Amino acid sequence: MSEQLYITGAGVSVGSGIPTFSGEDGSCTIGSANFTPQGMATRVIYLQHSAEFLIWYYRRFAQYRHL
Repeated sequence: MSEQLYITGAGVSVGSGIPTFSGEDGSCTIGSANFTPQGMATRVIYLQHSAEFLIWYYRRFAQYRHL
């Protein structure tokens, strides 16, 4: 039987170029001009502000496309 070691936790992905959740460019800090990241990730914002919601998600996903 082989043993495996998994390293997880805050900041582990930084070496791969993936921003941390709460770092300067992290998912938690990427909001909109009008809403917090926690507010943007809701159905209410999607229904009431669809264009802003979709742009917000596009920007979040686009930052990972070259990793």
